[in-house]
Amino acid sequence: MIKIQHNDLEDIKDDFYTGIHKLVTDRIDFYSLAFQVINGSIQVKELSKQVTNIGLKKKTALLKLLFIDPSDLTKKAHYSNLTQSAKIKKIYIANTQNYIDLFSLLKKGDTLKSIILSEPDKLKNQEKKIIPSWDSLENIRKLFENIFDYDTFCNKAETKYYNAYQLAEALQVNVCPYCNRSYISTIIENKNRKIIRPSFDHFFAKAKHPALAVSFYNLIPSCSNCNYYLKGKTEFDLDKYLHPYMDGFGKDAYFDFSFKGLHKDKSHPSNFEISLNIKPSTTAKKKRQLQGIKPTDKEGSVKIFKLQEIYQAHTDIVGEIYEKLDEKSPFYAQSIFKFIEALNSSKADFYKFYFNNYINELDFNKRPLSKLTKDIVSKYLPEIISK
Repeated sequence: MIKIQHNDLEDIKDDFYTGIHKLVTDRIDFYSLAFQVINGSIQVKELSKQVTNIGLKKKTALLKLLFIDPSDLTKKAHYSNLTQSAKIKKIYIANTQNYIDLFSLLKKGDTLKSIILSEPDKLKNQEKKIIPSWDSLENIRKLFENIFDYDTFCNKAETKYYNAYQLAEALQVNVCPYCNRSYISTIIENKNRKIIRPSFDHFFAKAKHPALAVSFYNLIPSCSNCNYYLKGKTEFDLDKYLHPYMDGFGKDAYFDFSFKGLHKDKSHPSNFEISLNIKPSTTAKKKRQLQGIKPTDKEGSVKIFKLQEIYQAHTDIVGEIYEKLDEKSPFYAQSIFKFIEALNSSKADFYKFYFNNYINELDFNKRPLSKLTKDIVSKYLPEIISK
């Protein structure tokens, strides 16, 4: 697993906050107006006149949550039904003012900024601060799902708000940080035709933490295999899994291989078995985040993403690297350095040319298998890494 790093991360976060703050506050304002209609303090027509960034179809979808029978609100003409308490869910009638106060709380001070931008280890505590005790958690979650509107954030057709394509394009994470093997490039044609982007994993599950659905550090650009098929509905927490914005494998977990000699062609894939190892010096906390506490544990980033198993599909790459690292020749490293000097090339440029990858860990998110490549080169030709 690779740590997500970017030289302009603070600027990216600022742009993200500006855009997401608008998306969220528009929905807060709209719901606040709706509850004021319910308690009779404003007229129905205000719902259409104000918060113009939200289209009529979306407004109707947001309001359906409040009705006992959603069919009582299928078009603008039905907005007057908000004044008929018999058609509104009792919990909303009983707590009308409480909800209006909640909307005010969400917009007060740095409340939203804390929800949207807090570091991973503070996110859940920030969420707890806005969960009221006067309504069921289920009702609050449904409301927050509409306010912290991930569906609009992901909508390719949305043009009024900051969206998933903008975040993905800004981050420039082209390889899944969870597996470092699948491309997750963002392609936007002619500046506005959105073609592909990474999926965004909610590190803290959106179903359980809807208020964190559009929090910066809860959106992990990732491949579909890791996000949907391997992690799936598994609930992550920071004690059991690595968070890509906080840490990666670094030097605590490293790839190696064993040579089995089953084929006469020494670079043949069948000659290799890849292993992912944990250094003994790794802290107990990180060992748990990597592979759990006991061998039978299913937790840990290595296990949940099946990295030990999946990397066996790349023994052909190991074979190619092995062939380039002819360790039988004591002059091999020296000849490489002479070649670098002759080319008047930097070590990083030569490494990229010769091993088809990046040597700097800041660049590991640019090309698949960069961690695997460097770990093997570091062990069997350390001179090229340390020189």
